[in-house]
Amino acid sequence: MRERGLLRVACCVFACITGFASGGASTAAEPKDMVYFLRQLTDLDRLPYLEEGVTCKQFSSYNRASKIDEQGNLVNWQANDDCGQYIRLDPNGEAVMAEMEGPGCIVQVWSANPQGIIRFYFDGAATPIELSFAGMTTGTAPPFSPPISSTDGAGCNSYLPMPYAKSCKVTADKAHSQYYHIDYQTFPAGTEIKTFTLPLSGGETQALNDAISIWNRAGVDPKPAPRKAKTIKKYIVLPPGKTVTLAELKGPAIITSLKMTLESQERFSLRKVLLRVYWDKNAKSGIEAPIGDFFGTGFYTNQYKSLPMGMTDEGGYCYWPMPFRRKGRIEVVNDGGQEAHLAYEIVYARTRLPDNTAYFHAKWRRSVPNTVFDWPFLECQGSGRYVGVAMNVQDPDPGWFGEGDEKVWVDGEKFPSWFGTGTEDYFGDAWGFRLFTRPMHGCTLVNIPGRTSVYRWHVMDSIQFRDQFKITIENYGTNKDYSCTAYWYQKEPASDFFESASVEARLPLPMKLIGIEAETLAVAGPARAEVISDESMPVELRGWKALQLVPHEAASSAELMLPVEAEDVYQVVLHGVKGYPSPSVKALIGNHSLGKADQPFATNAAWELARIRLTPPSAKLTLTLTSKEKTALVLDAVQLVRSQKQSGVLEAENLPFAASPDTKATREDARLDWSGWSQLLYEGGKFGDWLEVKLPADIKDRFHLSARGTLGPDYGIAQAFLGDQPVG
Repeated sequence: MRERGLLRVACCVFACITGFASGGASTAAEPKDMVYFLRQLTDLDRLPYLEEGVTCKQFSSYNRASKIDEQGNLVNWQANDDCGQYIRLDPNGEAVMAEMEGPGCIVQVWSANPQGIIRFYFDGAATPIELSFAGMTTGTAPPFSPPISSTDGAGCNSYLPMPYAKSCKVTADKAHSQYYHIDYQTFPAGTEIKTFTLPLSGGETQALNDAISIWNRAGVDPKPAPRKAKTIKKYIVLPPGKTVTLAELKGPAIITSLKMTLESQERFSLRKVLLRVYWDKNAKSGIEAPIGDFFGTGFYTNQYKSLPMGMTDEGGYCYWPMPFRRKGRIEVVNDGGQEAHLAYEIVYARTRLPDNTAYFHAKWRRSVPNTVFDWPFLECQGSGRYVGVAMNVQDPDPGWFGEGDEKVWVDGEKFPSWFGTGTEDYFGDAWGFRLFTRPMHGCTLVNIPGRTSVYRWHVMDSIQFRDQFKITIENYGTNKDYSCTAYWYQKEPASDFFESASVEARLPLPMKLIGIEAETLAVAGPARAEVISDESMPVELRGWKALQLVPHEAASSAELMLPVEAEDVYQVVLHGVKGYPSPSVKALIGNHSLGKADQPFATNAAWELARIRLTPPSAKLTLTLTSKEKTALVLDAVQLVRSQKQSGVLEAENLPFAASPDTKATREDARLDWSGWSQLLYEGGKFGDWLEVKLPADIKDRFHLSARGTLGPDYGIAQAFLGDQPVG
């Protein structure tokens, strides 16, 4: 679904009116068994209700060289050897991966390369539960079954809960060279928990099958439908530059559904239309994000389905419960220059709320260029629960941006209680990003062009905090565009570090440039040249502008001066708008024809022309346009691709050479895919004819001399000499 044309967004946050009691009134005396934890895999209702003394932390294979010294200084903070690191090696040779004390539950396990046997020693038992590490994290060893346990992209993930009453030690059968995360919850002392055992009982198997069924139906609300719900449904016009209040709801209540369909012909309307929500009498918004980013779509309307949020052909959805006590005010701001159209539906249910109820927050921030190493998704003060993030990165470099680890500090911790192993690892993948969507994590856009969008939700592994919370992702660059929407619950009084961003500060960077921006070239000739905006184009263009060439007559030409940095053989590539009507075009440099086409961009945005040797400082590209309808040629960029050269060789065609009389030695360009896209062509005549190539005078060392030549049906016999000595 194109961003400019239509955004359908549906936020359906249902609250079971009787269900809040299970989240709000739960006591430590209630036993927590495997069925209890399996239900948490799909239980969004409980998230607004904070639980006293519950923590969520992580063990991982992060590089142990990263430390904080006694003075609080960071030591080796950028150490990046995050593979094969363990707490210790036990005398029996087992490598200790994690050690947890107190009643708790393992809530997520990830690895990029699970190896060998993983062992779980529950409650100090001498005999562990042994599993294939790969089997439990790839969904091939029941009850570790898809999609609860599965390979996502290249990452291996398991969300099957593994509770324990007193303690748990996790080991590998030996020290493997592997990456791993083990996330776990710890409950207050005295909490009664039934320890994980295999095989699962009949009731546990049924609870697992129920969770699997709900995860497989991601996109359908997993919560019970509300009773006595009220609905507001309207279609409105959003004037440019105006704020429109959609609803002011009276509490106590929980918003149970918020659906939106945004229609706009304006570029980047997803970032220009802002969603704001205010809870009770708080003057600071609890939700503030561009409408597209709020629903996790990032740069474009990327389609995905996850448990609490998603975007489909039928619209988007958001199932996070949103309670408020006195009043909830929902408004949108059209910061664009054109009117937009919004259809929305708000459903909410009145209900009483217990004292431990927290307000839903979702806020967007951006750093461009991002020069912060530990870049924060969220920093806040107060009591609450972190439930996830949707992150977008635009990288102007061709390499990999995602070496950064996630870190989490809770309630004044000096050293983070979460210390991950890589950006893609936190988002469930490994060895880079690939397109995939899962109920708890996913990647909806990969490097198109240079833009990536990912999400990670914390439902069972939500992270509670009492006073302070901070989560960051490492950034190893200084020129990248990072933005994110963080999602969390928080009680009042509370504060966070977010600031409102102007519409200019919300717009994406222009796409990564390829070659020479066509609109920057000097143009001559009878064809009319105009610099146009891409607002009228069906796709976004690099630099958001293009050069439009309009024939003056049925056939006319335009001359473009191309800057040439160095003498070389180049392939000339013209970039336009795929499928956009254009005249027939013939391309020449000097008298050398590079190609012709009736519709050069009919099926591809790149038109690859012939190769040609060019010399500085410039070359004149002549485009002859022929069109009965006088359609225009839209050029986004002109690319001069330099020849590919083999390293460590001397290019024969670039060395001084001579040939015997009545023979011909010339440099031939572009015909063969050889090093430098060029060769020294020698056309000999008879026995005794010779070709001489002078080697550089600065060759001093011993070397191996060889020559590469073409093979043909009548190539004859050759004798090589170095000076006057035969050498082969």
